[in-house]
Amino acid sequence: MPYTHRQLGQLAQRAAAGDRTAFDALYAATARFQYYRILHLVASPQVAEDLLQQTYLHLWQKIDTVDPPELVAAYLSGISRNLCLQYLRRQRQTPADLSLDDSAAGDLADTAPTPQQMIDRKSDRERLRTALAALPPDEREAVLLRYGQRLKIRDIAIVMARSESTVKRLLKRALGKLRSQMGLGSLLVWPLGPRIEQTAEQSWRQRLAAESGSGRSHRRRPLRLLTAVSAICALLLLGAATAAPVAIVDARWPQTAPQAQPVTLQAQVVCPAGVREVYLQGEEDRWPLEYRDGAYAVSVPHSGVYTLVARGKNGSVARRRLVVSCIDDQPPSLQNSTVEGGCTVFTFADPSGVAEMYCVDAAGTRIDPLLKDLAAGRFVFALPPGSYTTCVRDALGNTGSGCTQVYEK
Repeated sequence: MPYTHRQLGQLAQRAAAGDRTAFDALYAATARFQYYRILHLVASPQVAEDLLQQTYLHLWQKIDTVDPPELVAAYLSGISRNLCLQYLRRQRQTPADLSLDDSAAGDLADTAPTPQQMIDRKSDRERLRTALAALPPDEREAVLLRYGQRLKIRDIAIVMARSESTVKRLLKRALGKLRSQMGLGSLLVWPLGPRIEQTAEQSWRQRLAAESGSGRSHRRRPLRLLTAVSAICALLLLGAATAAPVAIVDARWPQTAPQAQPVTLQAQVVCPAGVREVYLQGEEDRWPLEYRDGAYAVSVPHSGVYTLVARGKNGSVARRRLVVSCIDDQPPSLQNSTVEGGCTVFTFADPSGVAEMYCVDAAGTRIDPLLKDLAAGRFVFALPPGSYTTCVRDALGNTGSGCTQVYEK
């Protein structure tokens, strides 16, 4: 059953307070409609999946700014619309018409729970599909937002970046065209749910009274056709026949100063069809994420570039590139070694800082530097000709060693 705007607002409030289960529910309740809407604007399933992920990532990051929370559906539609426009501007394309072609309408009919109960006659469905497809894109979008997503006029105005009076004119023109094209004497406003039959009954009584006065015979109530209109609008809430793809909503780890210990990566992954697996891919290894405490988590052992991969049970895949740089498990690296004024100078670098450096000669004797600048990682030695082992340690205790040869000057 579709959520009301009040219920969506409650989910948004809980999600803003850190309840990730509420965000999952919010995604499941709205993602299919958003995916369908994006898909018909960009005309590419892959691009639609990417833009859908960006939409919910933006929502996750800004959900505490949605005020009032009941406008979260309009806020989502505004984000997805802007992302689509940005994409189309980059591609220098014209948006694909938001239409119900033969394949799309067939898919929509297949997603209905009981299509034969909603649409008894194929001709009714064809007339409805034709009427919707004939609308200009802006009128069609206004109709879908009003009767598909059940947005209020002021919310549609926000989504479409139009004034409320303009939205009302678009809806009025659209309803007039649908009334004419579908051959109804009085096209009804399409509330979803039980009100559709009540509204149809009232309209039918008015029409009966008018026809009685003109001597025309009574006709069968057009409830089937009107229910078909309601059914198609309800199906738009479900989106395309394929479920909305899996989305990586958030991925984070402690952004601390360099540390020697592994860090815990936590990811928020949602998919209405269910999440099959989530894993972190390195250059050679991969680590599965476990679901605990409302998120997927894994221990990241080393700094590096990783790919977070999520797979949905519907076959969809989402990926995100991650750069982890806060783990320092390597010793200081030698930057330079030179001879200055008869002394041997070593320069090292390390994220956590160089704490110590000394040399060991062939006899095993330790030789400490004459001068040292820990901040610069610079160490000056007076070394006679010979072979030496250099030993270095950073501030976290990571140690390293190497060999150096000092020649006769």
